[in-house]
Amino acid sequence: MKWIGGVLLAVLALVVANRVLLIVAMAPWGIPAPGVSVGGGIMRPVMVAFHVHSRHSHDGGGTVEEIREAARGTGVVALALTDHNTLAGRAEATSVWPAVVVGEEVSTDGGHLVVLGLHEETRRGGLEERSGMGEALDAVEARGGFAIVAHPSHPRIPWDRSARDRVRALEIYNADEDWRDEGILNLLGSLLTYPVAPVRSLSLLLDRPTRNLALWDSLLAERAVVGVGACDAHGRLDLPGGARIEFPGYREAFSLVSTAVWPWWRVSPADSHGTHRPDPSVALQRNIESGRATVVFRSLGAAEGFRFQVRRGGEVHWSGGRVPLRAGERARVVVLAPGGRRAIVRVLKDGRVWREARGPLVDEEVTEPGVYRCEVYQTRALPPLYREKEFPWIFSNAIRVVTES
Repeated sequence: MKWIGGVLLAVLALVVANRVLLIVAMAPWGIPAPGVSVGGGIMRPVMVAFHVHSRHSHDGGGTVEEIREAARGTGVVALALTDHNTLAGRAEATSVWPAVVVGEEVSTDGGHLVVLGLHEETRRGGLEERSGMGEALDAVEARGGFAIVAHPSHPRIPWDRSARDRVRALEIYNADEDWRDEGILNLLGSLLTYPVAPVRSLSLLLDRPTRNLALWDSLLAERAVVGVGACDAHGRLDLPGGARIEFPGYREAFSLVSTAVWPWWRVSPADSHGTHRPDPSVALQRNIESGRATVVFRSLGAAEGFRFQVRRGGEVHWSGGRVPLRAGERARVVVLAPGGRRAIVRVLKDGRVWREARGPLVDEEVTEPGVYRCEVYQTRALPPLYREKEFPWIFSNAIRVVTES
């Protein structure tokens, strides 16, 4: 029977070796877009860890200061703290970076909303415990807040698609939502390597959020709707029997996915030391509302220098923009992508792939109206067979091209 033990040991050794090779294959790319000076420029995006829970939530694992400490060194400049049905963290909001912007995750009968810009909890504004999505949107908008549909395809708490004609933003990616459809072997494999390579182990679970993107495109066909990427970080995982573990940690969650808002601040070309920093809560809400935001899976690479524009004559329009196009007039969609030719750039028009190319540059003429947005992917050759798998890297917000008489 000794041979059985030998076979089991050999199989275990192969499994471990395969996981090690997978972790090696998930090394982040540090390849900026060509012609871009890393960290420089007149306008610069900053990375925001969006949708974060502290101990002010029943399922949050850390204090606000512990969360800020976890953010240091990850490249995250601001945290959107959104505890469940409370603004208790407001006393700990700070503009000292990493800044803490305090919002609220509001529970409704039709799903959850992440709300920014309120100075009083939604419940205190008269919203009942079991209110519907439409009633919650009314309560938020009546007081000048901005609501984003959270984890719209979550298996336990999805958005019921009510009040869809009034939704202005949604999480097109939510990390907590993403891993729930993974196979048990993939989950166990990532748990096996998490202690030694936590961020790369989580990267192996990344998938294109196809359902959310299809939902987003259906909304974009009707009006402007902003897409946001959420780490939905809790800093702990509750297990049956009341047990809990610190998995995934805040630092790892912040390193996985961010929403880059851009431009956040401006640096004067004449005085590189002169920096204007607006109130971070106002800046975050303003930039997200206007669509000046990009979802970046930072565990795969920082995506330095990514640009998505529509150019018409001497005008440059960024994500969230609206470009009028007269009869016979021409515009151009321009994408500058990091990653070189290993990156796959897809420009979508009205929800369908319009142009596809290997990076780093896409420059295509636009003659027709439509809703244009960009997705960038990385291809990784994964063991044991080294077949290529696409991983989502960058999702832009949309630019709307319209006809004008």
